Amino acid sequence: IDHTRDHETLVKELVAEGPYDLVVDAISIPSTISITAAVLNAQGGGEIHAMLPPFGPETLPKGVTRKFSSWSVPLGEDENEGLLRWTFHSYLPLAVAKDRLLPLPTQKVSGGLGGLNEALDVLNKGVSGVKIAIHPWE
Repeated sequence: IDHTRDHETLVKELVAEGPYDLVVDAISIPSTISITAAVLNAQGGGEIHAMLPPFGPETLPKGVTRKFSSWSVPLGEDENEGLLRWTFHSYLPLAVAKDRLLPLPTQKVSGGLGGLNEALDVLNKGVSGVKIAIHPWE
């Protein structure tokens, strides 16, 4: 889903595809939370599973809640040993093999640790769908 598209159009299209039993916002920035919240609101409420905590106070529609937790935390629990094995030995290799899980492209900032401020400037301008990397040993 291209979250940079027009908010109203995107929400309308997503609502038409629903209803949804589970909503995961993998980006979890204010603009994407707004989209997922609007979609859930249109179907009467629900829970947004977010990959990041809120950046500050946020107002969600009545009946819409946000739940933040790292996806991998439950995998470390003893009772989920089978899920851990399945995730890393079955699901992830198959998803990669079928091009269902693709790595983000990387934008490298030169200069090693001296390039850290430039890398942070890039992040502060806003990035989406790309990793920003430095090589500290340069």
